Amino acid sequence: MYTKIIKISSREWSKFQPFLCGGPCCNNAFPSGSVYGLFVGKNYEYIASMVWYTYPFFHTDFRKDLLPELRCLPEKEQIIFLNKNVRLLARISTLPQFRGLGFAGELVEKTRCLLNVKYIECLTAHNDVRCLLTKLAFQQISMVKNKPIDYWLWSNPSVI
Repeated sequence: MYTKIIKISSREWSKFQPFLCGGPCCNNAFPSGSVYGLFVGKNYEYIASMVWYTYPFFHTDFRKDLLPELRCLPEKEQIIFLNKNVRLLARISTLPQFRGLGFAGELVEKTRCLLNVKYIECLTAHNDVRCLLTKLAFQQISMVKNKPIDYWLWSNPSVI
């Protein structure tokens, strides 16, 4: 099956309501940031999967140990560093009829380098996402205290 990845502008997000499931960990809104879609079919007529990257949360306990660049910086400089070097994989979504075909993995693999950042973080409580992150060379760093959520990190070897 042919695939094509496109960047989706914010004014087009409303066309993709099927990806807003409103499940237990989601709200019915797209996060801000960069959104990419993977289209499939001979004429790329179906969107199979979407990924959303956004700026990271500022207060994450794990980061100061993982990213030594942050240790000695004042708060304002930490925020500048994070905005320049880190993105959060906020959501990955594949429509039910396209699940299990590798589209989510292909989409993350091909788009994470387009962000041109050194690190991509992900917080997840879903086993299927954990398996995907493992395949994509993300490292599971730690579990969030008293929650069934894991913190994952990918380091981009092509960004210094």
